[in-house]
Order: sequence, then structure tokens, then C-alpha cells
Amino acid sequence: MINVAEKLRKLSRKYGIIVLALGYADLNNKTMLNEYCKYVSNLASEYGFVSYVGNIYLDEINAMYLSFIKDYSVEERESEQKVGYVNNVYFLVLATAIIFIMVFIVIWLRKK
Repeated sequence: MINVAEKLRKLSRKYGIIVLALGYADLNNKTMLNEYCKYVSNLASEYGFVSYVGNIYLDEINAMYLSFIKDYSVEERESEQKVGYVNNVYFLVLATAIIFIMVFIVIWLRKK
């Protein structure tokens, strides 16, 4: 896993892409959710990735994750693109919206 994370970090710095570290937990189990959020957030911040922990279906929003997002220092990447906290939040909101749209389309197509 470390080798993959290092390769993703290099690609992220070279091309200015954002990497999402996604974890899954039971959103109703606050103890599990708290532990997973801490673990995924710490691991993601170590490599400069964006973290999120949701349920396995990704059909509910985990409002608790905001307290675990680290305020990443703005880094200068090889592509000269700066990435910081605000870009991470926008990316996370966009990714969540895309997932909800995809789930809605699948449900809508099944009803037809």
C-alpha cells in the first residue's frame, strides 16, 4: 500500500491531480466512525490526499468528516498548481454530488 501511495503522491505532484482516500464505516456507529475518520484522515494527510469516510453505499453524507479534514499546507507542485484546503473541500463536494447523481440514475433506470 505504501508503494502505491508514494506513486500516487508523485503523480499528484507532477500533474496537479487530487487523490481521494475513501474509507467505509457504519455511519450509525459513532465509535467506529470516529476511529475510521481519524485513521483515514491521518493516512491521507501523510501523503497530501483528500480523505472521506462514508457508508458502503455512499448514499448518506457523513457530516462528521469536516472535523477530521486537516488544513493541508499549500504545496507548490511541479505543475505550479497550488493545492490547499479549499480545493480539497470543493473536490469532495463535487465527488459526492457525482456519486448521488449516479445512484439516482441507476434507481431511475431500474424503475423503468
